[in-house]
Amino acid sequence: VEELTIAAPLVVPERGGVRVQVRVAAADETGRRPLEIHSRTEDALDSDPWTLHVTGVLTVLTDARPGPSFDFGVWPPRDAVAEPVEGVYERFSALGLAYGPVFQGLRGVWRRGDETFAEVAIPTEQEAATGGFGVHPALLDAALHAVIFSPVFGDGRVRLPFAWTGMSLWASGARELRVRMVPVDSHTVALELADPAGQLVAGVESLTLREVSGDLVQADGGLADGLFQIDWTKLPARQGPAPAPVGTALPGPEEPVPADVLVRVERPTGDEAEATHTATARVLALVREWLGVERFAGARLVVVTEGAVAPEGVGADPVLSAVWGVVRAARAEAPGRLVLLDVEGGEESWSVVGAALASGEPELAVRGGVVYVPRLGRVSGAGALTVPGGESVWRLDVVERGTLEGLALTPVPLSGLAQGQVRVAVRAAGVNFRDVLNALGMYPGDVRDFGLEGAGVVTEVG
Repeated sequence: VEELTIAAPLVVPERGGVRVQVRVAAADETGRRPLEIHSRTEDALDSDPWTLHVTGVLTVLTDARPGPSFDFGVWPPRDAVAEPVEGVYERFSALGLAYGPVFQGLRGVWRRGDETFAEVAIPTEQEAATGGFGVHPALLDAALHAVIFSPVFGDGRVRLPFAWTGMSLWASGARELRVRMVPVDSHTVALELADPAGQLVAGVESLTLREVSGDLVQADGGLADGLFQIDWTKLPARQGPAPAPVGTALPGPEEPVPADVLVRVERPTGDEAEATHTATARVLALVREWLGVERFAGARLVVVTEGAVAPEGVGADPVLSAVWGVVRAARAEAPGRLVLLDVEGGEESWSVVGAALASGEPELAVRGGVVYVPRLGRVSGAGALTVPGGESVWRLDVVERGTLEGLALTPVPLSGLAQGQVRVAVRAAGVNFRDVLNALGMYPGDVRDFGLEGAGVVTEVG
């Protein structure tokens, strides 16, 4: 199967069966054959239509398994030096990567120059099933553990797989593999996986590894919370030229074009949705005109707002925040041509705008003569919800809709269970987009229940 597209789901009736029809057309000049799969109920009349479920393309699969780049049948490899693998998983654990028993499959490692060879197997005592997999995940993961012995990557830093390119699978069902790992560059390796008979099982043209920051690794071997937020940081005060005057349109054909052209975007009147549409449409037209005129090519367009962001924690105007979003998207396509500037505070703030623009920062907010710039910062646990004091039973609830600050942990009074009910002590819960809309008061209808997915322990049955 070269291509496959699902056109419609197959619904099996409660009573009766389904007739399935597979159509394979004649091959074209390249040997490709169009495929269609239809169905209709078993009691359908001859005149009833068939439902198309799948379209695809079939190609001839030849036994084109390539030979390995070297002789896997000679094992260990000639001139390769054995490396001690005792305690290797303790080394991984010390780096913050704790592997369970099924994933501790590294059996031997050898090195020859830049090449790293490994022997991996699924632990027999685990009796992990290999059916249904091209290469069992535990076996493939164990093949990557040899990276800790690579002369390029064996520097004690934590690296995890990031991007796979050029993967080929030639056999399945393996419980043991012989591995050859060769560095491509300082971030990438190539892999060959063969069975004990020396036949190639799989190949990876390049696997990019990314280093994990040490402060993300916890002492228990897990990864720390990786949530980030935008923090507004004060820019050191400095002298700079006076800014150009702020206009409401771009310079005309006869007007000079300064290095920075400042254009103010006011908040339109009307309700929030209408005002947002008007403001974003206007700034989009402004940016298109700016980028489309050749004489503006050597200058920067500074889009000036008031209240679009909240560097000091005061609520931002969602209408003008949308204006910033549009300009950010355009700046990704035209780096260096667009600047966002939000100014509040009268003459005191405008006195530092020239120096702020001279900093070269693409986004700036000025409040009372202080210049702020956005920086990526780690989310702290300071704002975490607190468990109600003296309560052993509680739930996450929406106490006030409109913002996520309306969430709270509230006590739950226990009541008797009716027949068919169970009580679950929740250990983990998922949050989906419906929950977000519900908390923000944007979900249609009178919806109260918050959180529909979870895992835990059944403590009582009605």
